[in-house]
Formats: sequence, structure tokens, C-alpha cells
Amino acid sequence: MRRLEMKYFNTYYFCSVIQYIIEDSDLDYVGTLAEFTELLSECKREDFPQESYLQSFVDFTVERILFEQNEYKASDIAAAIEADGYENVINNNHEVFYSHEYKYTIFELAIIHYQGCKEKMQDWIAKNVAPEEFDALDVAINYTNYLEGNYYDVINSIKNEVFYLLFQNRYFLMQFNVLISDIHPGKSERKNIPTWVKSAVKYRDKCKCVMFQKDLSGIMDVEEYRDKQFDHIVPLEVGGFNDVSNLQLMCSKCNQKKGIKTYTNNIYHFYYDN
Repeated sequence: MRRLEMKYFNTYYFCSVIQYIIEDSDLDYVGTLAEFTELLSECKREDFPQESYLQSFVDFTVERILFEQNEYKASDIAAAIEADGYENVINNNHEVFYSHEYKYTIFELAIIHYQGCKEKMQDWIAKNVAPEEFDALDVAINYTNYLEGNYYDVINSIKNEVFYLLFQNRYFLMQFNVLISDIHPGKSERKNIPTWVKSAVKYRDKCKCVMFQKDLSGIMDVEEYRDKQFDHIVPLEVGGFNDVSNLQLMCSKCNQKKGIKTYTNNIYHFYYDN
């Protein structure tokens, strides 16, 4: 099984933002959701992609947030240059680079956290941007492009950590899959579930029915019944996707009772008994 090193740079912050976007259509990020939904609506449905739909959304959102941080910083620098002059801002330790007592932007801190090195935006500007050429948006874009290798490596690290945490939250997964099913109308056909998908769902749900915690480990060893214990949270019949984020474990009795309704259970096994 693949291993993931968790370094937790603002991981819970990104989880919270993504949950707000999906659960409350958070107005601060409504543009991010609109951009993603437009891209999604143009794509053909895939069955059990390795890059799940949730991972794609996490990747998209994290990239937007980090770029916005660079853009905000560049805008602050532009305002400082207008007030105090290029030379005083770029070639001196101007307070704009120490806002909120931080010497680095959020993205610079992320690179340091995951990779331990980077060139500060201040130093990059001094080497690459002449006073008469300074434009906040151009600086944000070009600085991001300059850090391209670091940029996407960091985004990938954050994405994997955020997905790992959000994948544990079945109620959130239900809301996310309801949303993308509405965005991308259509019907996915029932397909054989790949082994890696089964392993991920079994590991998360601890081989138990999500409704009443019935142990399914024995029956799942019987080939005839193996796939029958996997349930689509948003059923295929109402537009659900064949995606690892849209599956849960459910015993045959609960599965039959659920039918083509959309729901899950928020009851989880605690790590230990009191």
C-alpha cells in the first residue's frame, strides 16, 4: 500500500476552505467553484480515475489559493512602491515584506515547510523586475512560473494531505458527489470496481457496514458477495459517479433498504474504548 508522509502545512485550513465551498457555497471562493464546474461540465465522465474527482477539485482549489496569496502580496508591494518608491521598498527591508510579522508569503512558507529552500519574492523582484516594469499581476504570474517546479510539488503534497483527511468524512463526500452529479448530468454504467478502490474504501470503513457497523470482513472474502458490499453514496441511478470518493461499505440488507436514495452515516469507530 502506498505511503504518505504528512507534514501538515495549513492542511486543516485548506480542508476547511474546501468544506465551506462545497457545503455553504462560500462567497469568497464562489469563483473557484464556478471555474471548476465549468471545466468539469466540459469533460467526459470517467470510471474510477486514479486522480479522483475530489482530488482534482482539491488540486484546483489549493492552486487557486496559493496563487491568490502571491497576487495579494504583489498588490501590497505595488501599493508600497507607489507610496515609498521602488528603491526604498525593494532594496530595503520594507515593512510590506514583514506584514503580520512574517518574513515570507504563505506560499514561500509552504515551500520552506516541504522542501526547505526557495528565493523570496523580494529577492526575485530585485533581480528580475525594473522599476518601470513593475505590475502586480505580472509579478504574481512570473514569480509563480519561476517557482514552477516547487509550486506544483508543493501543491501535490498539500493535495494529498487534504484528500487523505477529507476522504475520512463520508458526509462531506456525499455533499461533494451530490454537487458534481448536479454539475455533470448523465448516467454512469455499473463497472467492475478496481482493486485499489476496494482497498481504499475497506481501509477507511474498517471492513464494516457504515450503517450498523456489521463486520463484513468474512463475507468479503467470498468472491460471489465481494462487490455487493460496495455502495454508491450517490447512486448511479440518480447520476452518481464511479469514483473512489462516492463509495462506502454497506451490508446487503442495508444496501437493499437504501435503494436509490442518497445517504450515508456519520457514525465512526473511535480509536479505543474508554
